[in-house]
Amino acid sequence: MKNVFILPRVYKDESKQLRYSIEKNWIKFFDKKKINIIPFISNNRKIENIFKICKPHALVISGGNDIFSKSYEDVYRYKNNIEILKYFLKKKKPILAVCYGFQMITRMKGGKIFKSK
Repeated sequence: MKNVFILPRVYKDESKQLRYSIEKNWIKFFDKKKINIIPFISNNRKIENIFKICKPHALVISGGNDIFSKSYEDVYRYKNNIEILKYFLKKKKPILAVCYGFQMITRMKGGKIFKSK
């Protein structure tokens, strides 16, 4: 069975604790395809080691968070996700970027992102 890493949304709960979240539809989708979905939370772990153990075939950068925001959770997600994104690009592994993920890649590659009214 194949493994896919997913980068979850990050938010603060009502008690100001940092939480990670994945939409239930992602889990349903990958279950139907008989693919293991593995939430990936970096926290300064060695990506190379995790890559060797889990052997991911692809990466999903899920939606959520705000690429324009300077809030702690939005900046935290970007900084942690950029490292794994660069690693997947280096390894030439497939990446599915949804909303936030697409904006993240655009920003990393020097593209222009702007809010529309």
